[in-house]
Amino acid sequence: MGNKKASILVVDDNDDDLQVLGEVIEKEGYQPVLASGGEQALELISMKKPDLILLDATMPEMNGYVVCRRLKKDPETRDIPVIFLTSEWEDEDIVKCFESGGADYLKKPFDSIELLAKLKTHIEWKKSRNEVKHLDELLQKKNQELSEANKIIKVKTQQLNQVMGLLEQDTRTDPLTGLCNRRHALKLIDDEVVRYQRNQKPFSLVISAIEDLDVIHDTYGHDCGHAVLQMVTQIFISTVREMDSVARWGEGEFLIILPETGFAGAKMLEKRIRKKLEEQAFFYNKEIIPITMTFGAATFIGGESKEDVIKRADNALNKKSKR
Repeated sequence: MGNKKASILVVDDNDDDLQVLGEVIEKEGYQPVLASGGEQALELISMKKPDLILLDATMPEMNGYVVCRRLKKDPETRDIPVIFLTSEWEDEDIVKCFESGGADYLKKPFDSIELLAKLKTHIEWKKSRNEVKHLDELLQKKNQELSEANKIIKVKTQQLNQVMGLLEQDTRTDPLTGLCNRRHALKLIDDEVVRYQRNQKPFSLVISAIEDLDVIHDTYGHDCGHAVLQMVTQIFISTVREMDSVARWGEGEFLIILPETGFAGAKMLEKRIRKKLEEQAFFYNKEIIPITMTFGAATFIGGESKEDVIKRADNALNKKSKR
């Protein structure tokens, strides 16, 4: 909004003053709009809001103070700067000017240079304030957009984390039994080796195998073999402690990791699992499917590797399988 485009509403009940003010304003390049009273001024403002108002303070019927107070109560017009005009400027008049919402005042008879200086100052001030307001609105809009974007990012991040969690779970879980897979079991054994090196507490491994699983597959079908694996899984899970880990080690093999457990504790667990297997018959298509399992246990010895303790447990399993 530059001088050439700024509109100024002049309100004065004195026709001579109104005419002179209009000419001065127009000569300076502004667009004057003239009103001879308060009611007419409010009607013109309702149709088109000016950039600034020159308002006579002492008019009959509706004086300038009343007009200004009405403008300042309306959110649509409260930001229009008002410069009061009057020939009577006592201290109380100046106070009334500012209390009613005026931005400035000018004494009649006015000096053209002072008038134009004040017009320029207040129009530029309004322009700057409008620009700040516009920028603030843009900032609020961008903040809102950013807030909405952050909400979307948060939701997408949560969804991505869920997917990543599922993918991570898939990489360490056997899909048929839901147990740890061999890869994750090896990591858990690494953790136990590190723990042993730190506190010297033993840990043991138990490897077990379902004998003749291939025969079950061939005789009753793979669905039956899968059901056997799942039943054995439930027996293992219901028998071990919360601190223990059970993994599917091979096609028909399981591995149990027993933290802070010596060889005797591993053999006791093996005995409890055998007892549950003997007590629980497995039916498939109304037939009892005989399930026999062999076990091999080993306790970690300081100085050996995880491969060593796994091999000793596996050798113990193989010896029993050959009997």
